[in-house]
Amino acid sequence: RVMVESIGKALKVYDAKDFFSFINKSRRVRSDLDLFFGLGEECWDNNIVVRKWEDIPLVHEFRGICIDGQLTGICQYAQDIYFEELLDVDHPGALSVPILEKILSFWKEEKLSEKIIFETCCVDF
Repeated sequence: RVMVESIGKALKVYDAKDFFSFINKSRRVRSDLDLFFGLGEECWDNNIVVRKWEDIPLVHEFRGICIDGQLTGICQYAQDIYFEELLDVDHPGALSVPILEKILSFWKEEKLSEKIIFETCCVDF
């Protein structure tokens, strides 16, 4: 858990020079660019979004699975780490009801099902 949290903190950049250095060295960015350039100009509709870094505890990061605009599953973002505090004591292996309710409430309040343009995708919370 400590190692994964440390890696997350290492991704934080402090100025534009660090940002562009990080982007230029990223294999993930390179593979995404190679994919999109290979698809042709008509598929090229990407943006780089820069925002203030927010330190979010790893235990509070979740991933939702969406099929046909509906949220069909929720899991812990860091799937390799066991977070006992997230479990529902009455239902072993299930996500805590208050956490689940917060995620579902956010999904409904933000009308995310109306904003998803893909048939199948993941949404990070």
